[in-house]
Amino acid sequence: GEAFVEKIRFTEEQFAYGADNEMEGCFDSTNIAKMNSGQCAMTYGWGDSFTEGAKGPPTSFVSGLIGTAQTPGSPVYLDRLSQKLAQCTGATCSCKGDDAASTNACLNVAPYTAFTGWSGAVSSFSSKYRQDDTTDFFAYASSPEVSLFDTIPNITGGAPFISVDPFRVSH
Repeated sequence: GEAFVEKIRFTEEQFAYGADNEMEGCFDSTNIAKMNSGQCAMTYGWGDSFTEGAKGPPTSFVSGLIGTAQTPGSPVYLDRLSQKLAQCTGATCSCKGDDAASTNACLNVAPYTAFTGWSGAVSSFSSKYRQDDTTDFFAYASSPEVSLFDTIPNITGGAPFISVDPFRVSH
């Protein structure tokens, strides 16, 4: 439908700013390599894009020069009942700013989940005690107060924690 056509149009436009071979080969040899050498202006990436980019030469020539941004949003969303694109409202999309009552301030923003995230499960065959214990542990380990420092390895090669993974700070 029209949402798919719009997504294809948006992706095609995005390619004008990304690496020339963005959808070919291995991730490391395209997005990260081109980004770190300064040959592309934008990339969607996993956390490695930012941590590798924070290193100095010869690993990266863009250290201190790159930033992050939220995945772009849209003033329209796919209405699943009509299968048509519909204007965002306060009831259907996120609205921000002083003008939140206006539909112009509302955006449909899909969360970006990075690769290499963590997940957990506990067997339903485990005792209720073990299920509760495991659930409590996962809740603890994934809480914002704990996970930022305890469960995210500092993969910047011994450098101090630099907090460059934007999706890691706001879980």
